Amino acid sequence: MTDLALGVDIGGTNLRVGAVDGTGTVVARQDRPTPAGAGVDPDVAGRELVRTVADTARLVAGQAGLAPGSHVPLGIGFAGGISTEGEAVYGSNVSTRNFPLRDGVVEALGHADVLVVNDANAATWGEYRHGIGQDVRHLVMATVGTGVGGGTVVDGVLVAGSQGFGGEIGHMVVARDGWRCTCGHRGCLEAYASGQALARHARDLLAAGGHSVMEGLEVVEPRDVTAAAGEGDALAIEAIGRLGSWLGVGLASLVSLLDPELVVLGGGVSDHIGRWLLPATTRAMTNQMFAAAYRDPPAVRLATLGDTAGMIGAAEMARARGRTRA
Repeated sequence: MTDLALGVDIGGTNLRVGAVDGTGTVVARQDRPTPAGAGVDPDVAGRELVRTVADTARLVAGQAGLAPGSHVPLGIGFAGGISTEGEAVYGSNVSTRNFPLRDGVVEALGHADVLVVNDANAATWGEYRHGIGQDVRHLVMATVGTGVGGGTVVDGVLVAGSQGFGGEIGHMVVARDGWRCTCGHRGCLEAYASGQALARHARDLLAAGGHSVMEGLEVVEPRDVTAAAGEGDALAIEAIGRLGSWLGVGLASLVSLLDPELVVLGGGVSDHIGRWLLPATTRAMTNQMFAAAYRDPPAVRLATLGDTAGMIGAAEMARARGRTRA
């Protein structure tokens, strides 16, 4: 099989590894729970993360028909800040801190063709190269999952920033002194538009006297809200609308700053609630963006690659880096 690369997507909840060919097709994959969730000792979390990535990468490589010991480019998308040297500096939903993730994986696998980037940037690049963004040059993507991530492509170039922290749209402040975010600050977009925020919106509506199939649950979780919405539950759908309104407010600032052709909504949560999230987000974004009466708003579309976007983008970036080095 020609032009194969491995892509790893490390999210706050799930870790996925895929073998990706040159057309962006995932030919083999394995999913694991992320072993370094919040609350784990950072050093222990880092070592366990390296072990899981290396073991799963070997398994997927074998499934894809690669001979044992053969080396192909490996791209890793990590849910947090990544230094230019591939160090996992910080992740609000993953416990590793200042951990040499790239060096650890290089040592475990025995080859140096490893690239580590932010997971949402990887997903953005995947959608840009092989998904909904193939026909544009300027794109903004928001990923709604355990947290809120994002990425921007400006004139065909992924913006990663001077230190690798570019694209962290979930930590733009949308409400000064607002709800506490997992990063420790208040008022971040992630506090209002993530999967955990969805559950909080639903709990607030229930506490205000709203009626729902979720009444009586000891704790309302994001999966409960998405399931209830699928059954037509009005309160769950209203909770999604609240999340979408906050997401639209955040995206309006990015539209005013970057003037993209396309805004893409992706991530694990948005994959399940997209049909309600898309109109709510679009309305809020359009209402809040600069000069709305004098310009056409960018198209807002759901991502098309689903949970493969991060794997595909990470593999694509590692493959391109290998060609550049060669």
